[in-house]
Amino acid sequence: MKIDQINALDPVATTTKAAQPPARTKDKVSLANSEELEKAITNARLASGAGRTAQLNALEAQIRNGTFQPSPSRIAEKLLSSAETDAQLLALLKR
Repeated sequence: MKIDQINALDPVATTTKAAQPPARTKDKVSLANSEELEKAITNARLASGAGRTAQLNALEAQIRNGTFQPSPSRIAEKLLSSAETDAQLLALLKR
């Protein structure tokens, strides 16, 4: 590369162009749909709560009737998972 070619690159001009931040767009806030969104959130909460309540009521009925049969393997899995989580937390705290 010749000296004339090096001078033609103009490193100051290329650095200035690269350092400029991108153009910003203005943020917009709208409260037009806030009531609809609030109703949708409330309905979703009620629907999810109703499903859980139904499950708990069914479980309670099974326990009262004596028909509930817990899964030993599922209980063991949850116990081991909990113990593993406790061990990992203790290891993190000791660091």
